[in-house]
Amino acid sequence: MPDSQRASDGLSTALQLPTAVHVAWSGPMPSPAPGQLWRAHWKDVSRFVVVIHAGGSTAEVAPVSVDVELATDDAVLLEASESDFDVPVAVWLGLRAAVPLRVLERYAGTMHLNIAALLRAPQGRPVLTPLDDRTLEVAILGDDMDDLATAPAADATLQDLLRGVALQELVNVGVPTQMALALSRGLRPLTPELAAKVAPLTRATPEMLLRANPPLPTEVVRDLDSEPVRALVSELARRRGISEVDARLMAGYGGYALAARETGAGSVDWVARIAAYVRGLLGDE
Repeated sequence: MPDSQRASDGLSTALQLPTAVHVAWSGPMPSPAPGQLWRAHWKDVSRFVVVIHAGGSTAEVAPVSVDVELATDDAVLLEASESDFDVPVAVWLGLRAAVPLRVLERYAGTMHLNIAALLRAPQGRPVLTPLDDRTLEVAILGDDMDDLATAPAADATLQDLLRGVALQELVNVGVPTQMALALSRGLRPLTPELAAKVAPLTRATPEMLLRANPPLPTEVVRDLDSEPVRALVSELARRRGISEVDARLMAGYGGYALAARETGAGSVDWVARIAAYVRGLLGDE
């Protein structure tokens, strides 16, 4: 079954996703913009959302569902012709939240009306009593949006960030096939060079991908804290305009890959290898 048909939040079970959604799903991911539909995913939360506003590293989004009979006055109701989903949907504007771009996992089409018109759309019925069954729907949606909004980059794994990226897409940007398989299973770390190539396929930056890598060996982590390496890392952070934490990850994973290519198994002078890698980066600028 195609990944687009497994998407949760009721849409995949309520309809056979139309051609426009399949085309969007399988095509390149655009930059988030108002009116676009996306699947937002983080760990066990998966929701279709519409982008209200996008800027910087976050997007303001509202959850979208086909369970229009559960809509309250937190939601506006759209007709089938007003989105690529091609069925009536509820857009829960009252539950919109700013989420990091990394949780926008897959582009799924567009709304056929602008955001100003969306904000004026008819509303669902208000909840007048706590016994109203719709209070549960509001609570679940609200919790899911909170989880998406607070998803920390440090908790991601490469499997999280690469979910939805096809093996062939990784190969096309220069990742060897066997390594691409290992990356998708969380068995290999990305080098800084490959992270820069892979990042445009995801909703992550190269730094986020490096943070999500499997841990470095203990001896590499130890030697990253040596005085010669620390001084080079600080200079790398200053020149690249990144944090020392991210520069440290760049140095560690780059030096680790360099040593693996040059020496294979056996004893490695990690201080020398990492220092040589960072000096190479600094010499290229």
